[in-house]
Amino acid sequence: MEPSNEIKILILDDRPTDAEMMLREVRKEGFPFTAKHVVSETEFEAALEDPALGLILSDFNLPAYDGISALMFAV
Repeated sequence: MEPSNEIKILILDDRPTDAEMMLREVRKEGFPFTAKHVVSETEFEAALEDPALGLILSDFNLPAYDGISALMFAV
């Protein structure tokens, strides 16, 4: 089986419309990708278990979790 050239993107955002806006911008660049949208700290941390994850896009201000804390947890 050949390795996929798709970038796996994880989006942390409490607003689906904002997450879709981020994906539209990625699509404009023509990169092949798959994306997962999560809205909570629990979902975010579980999604980080995917070893093929290549990019994280995050809202800065979330109701119960902020983007900086999320990204610090991810590294």
